[in-house]
Amino acid sequence: MNTYTQTQNSGAEGRREQITEQLASFCRGEMSAAESYAKAMSHESLASYRDTFRRVQQSHESRVLLLTEKIRVLGGTVPTSSGAWGTLVTALAETASALSAEAAIAVLEEGEDHGLRDYRADVKNLDDETQAFMRQRIVPEQIDTHRTISALKHTLAQH
Repeated sequence: MNTYTQTQNSGAEGRREQITEQLASFCRGEMSAAESYAKAMSHESLASYRDTFRRVQQSHESRVLLLTEKIRVLGGTVPTSSGAWGTLVTALAETASALSAEAAIAVLEEGEDHGLRDYRADVKNLDDETQAFMRQRIVPEQIDTHRTISALKHTLAQH
């Protein structure tokens, strides 16, 4: 293999690593979201919202599976936990849940906002094929869960 071909291969490998690292970051965010909804569902003060939380949690879990598969196909390392950010977000959701339903849902909505901002900011840094995957399979689900929790928050604010 000549030097030019080696440079091309190492450049492509570096690019694939950047892409899988970004997908892993998205995956950790989805794991964190799913964990937060699991915690929220465990609080009696939020019992009347469990069906909504369960649907949203399932959407986040589905995205974890989709992202995990995409990372594997690209040869990346799949995250095994949500990491430090997940621990912090889960603790915030836990604390807010202890305060009130309104506080808990506000924290959950902030998490949905954060996820949507991350996708909008970072999807453009991916290759065309991965951007298409994200825009077709992941981002629409994030928009939907964001709308769901935002509507719930606004409904509570009116009461």
